[in-house]
Amino acid sequence: MAGSVVVFSGNGYAQIGTTKYGDVTKDYFGAVISAGDINGDGKVDIIIGIPGFDLPVAVNGKTKLLKDAGKVTVVNGVEF
Repeated sequence: MAGSVVVFSGNGYAQIGTTKYGDVTKDYFGAVISAGDINGDGKVDIIIGIPGFDLPVAVNGKTKLLKDAGKVTVVNGVEF
């Protein structure tokens, strides 16, 4: 099972927005999370780390996977 991230309000513990799911098992989607207004719109954005993400790279015209390279994805505050 891939990971997931759920955001709850600190005011009554209601879920905010939808649950975000990882795409690939063992990528560890959501193993690291942080929050902050990174795009300057005044809304808190969620930064989600995916430390087990395998990054496709081109080597001599062939695509290979750089195992566990990691990836970061941002969910804009407007989506919550």
